[in-house]
Amino acid sequence: MQELFEQSRYAPKNHSVAKLLAEYSSKYMPVFEKVKKDWNPTIREFYRSTMGLRLYNGVKGKKAIGDAGVSIQIRPHKDDSFLKAVDEMLPDVDFDRYAQLRELRDTLLKVSLHYASDPERDKVYKWMLQDTRNYLKGNSLSGPFTAMMKTPGSHRSLFGNYTYLDQHVELFYMPLLIFCKYKEVDLQWAIVVVLAHELAHAYHHAGRDNDGRVWAGMGRAHLWIREGLAMYYSERFVASQERSYPALRKAYDGLLDGSGEEYTSYLSWKNEYSLEHVKLALSMVRRHNVTRYEHFLEKLAEAKKLMN
Repeated sequence: MQELFEQSRYAPKNHSVAKLLAEYSSKYMPVFEKVKKDWNPTIREFYRSTMGLRLYNGVKGKKAIGDAGVSIQIRPHKDDSFLKAVDEMLPDVDFDRYAQLRELRDTLLKVSLHYASDPERDKVYKWMLQDTRNYLKGNSLSGPFTAMMKTPGSHRSLFGNYTYLDQHVELFYMPLLIFCKYKEVDLQWAIVVVLAHELAHAYHHAGRDNDGRVWAGMGRAHLWIREGLAMYYSERFVASQERSYPALRKAYDGLLDGSGEEYTSYLSWKNEYSLEHVKLALSMVRRHNVTRYEHFLEKLAEAKKLMN
């Protein structure tokens, strides 16, 4: 499997962003490599079993070697728009100072009773707490993320992407690094979640069923079908691992928070159907090349009726 790393062509003006970019190769790229080594095979095995699909049946001698298709490319970002949004909205924010003041705010809230008994100390305490809150509010990293996630077309590939034409997965490390600073999420788990989501797309599109069929027309299906199925399966993967790795759930929930409706649409049907119901519905959707969302919901209901 080919794994690529690409340098950014955009030079950010924000010094904290520039620092992250400069530190990527030495400090953060090993985390991506760890996910590739430890989690990429695990995610693929989970999807092979839960979807009944295979990307590629490789054979070495008489031994099947599993899914060798779909390369993973590590890029700084899809385009310049996200880093430009950070530069425009938060030109001077310092990630380290932001983290320190957020920790100070949390500590101050825990010791409020200590200062309440003395009017003079309470005055200083309230000033310090308000000043800290003002900085955090004025320099919140939620601004660029909200702007991108609420702009049609932009948020759909903010953290990662799956390409239909040449069937490869892309992970965008700068938005992921900044997201982890903002949400206090461990980078490793954020990468795992995004990789699980993009690989779900790959299996849905290029995975072969027992008859060798793929979903060639997937790109024309409604976004709520494509993204809903990817979110459903990536959450099921998280659920299968979260007892051993609880931080994985925190990363998933953080990435879901603020996402567009195509990403959250699956929440309206996920609890009504079992994993086997969705597996059968996915097979029918692929077989009949379903593109309309209402028809997808009909297939879910049909699958449940057939299996119950």
